[in-house]
Amino acid sequence: MLYDIEKNYKIGMQSKGNILTETSLKQNNIAYQLRLKANEYRKISSYKEAVKEYLNAVLIDNNDFESLLGLGISYKYLNQTEKAIKTLEKAALLNKENAEVFYELGICLLINGQICPAMHSLVKSLQIDKTNVNAQLQLAIVHEALEEYDMALTIYRKIIETNPSYVKAYEHEAFLLTELRRYKEAGAVFKKLLRVFPECNHANMGIGVCFEKLNKNLQARRYYKQFLQNAKDETEISLVKTKLKNLDVTYPKRNNTLSLVV
Repeated sequence: MLYDIEKNYKIGMQSKGNILTETSLKQNNIAYQLRLKANEYRKISSYKEAVKEYLNAVLIDNNDFESLLGLGISYKYLNQTEKAIKTLEKAALLNKENAEVFYELGICLLINGQICPAMHSLVKSLQIDKTNVNAQLQLAIVHEALEEYDMALTIYRKIIETNPSYVKAYEHEAFLLTELRRYKEAGAVFKKLLRVFPECNHANMGIGVCFEKLNKNLQARRYYKQFLQNAKDETEISLVKTKLKNLDVTYPKRNNTLSLVV
């Protein structure tokens, strides 16, 4: 009799365990489907819809790393930076070996003006994945924010050396050199960018600015005119046209009138 009671109890507990397992599997499957739906929304930049689906997934499984990561990224694109940071920090605790979560967290911290924590996250991301040039670029931007300009320039140059087709590194190096009034060096970087990526019309304007600052007005005019040939932004077109007019004032025109020698 006692044996039968124990046997029935064990069978009952086993059945209960099976029911719980089946329930968990169903819940996990629902959370998974919600996450897939959210991912699709995120791919087409429908971030509000993505947030709703990610939140539904997290309600079912609040330890779902992928959903938390997607939720944090979606918050970032909705400019809800505080929520993004909080969500990504939780995701980072769940997976400390994922480079993407630390990269995204670093970006959000940088946007939020938390420079040192941003550096920590970006360094962590690069420790996991040294090949992420976007993380390298953001780390250089952090060094700029800290006024560590030599370090920033070193990183930009290293990126260009290892990834010569990465346009953003040229742009950031050239713009930083321009801000530092190192116009000759900046112009050289802009020219290098044009060789690598001839369609980058802004490089023509950058070279023009550098020549203008160096009082080489003839060369400046040449590159400003080159820029105008392919420019589309009306504000930039107006700006460069104004620069050309100012150069016309300062650039002495040749007097072609002939005078008789008596």
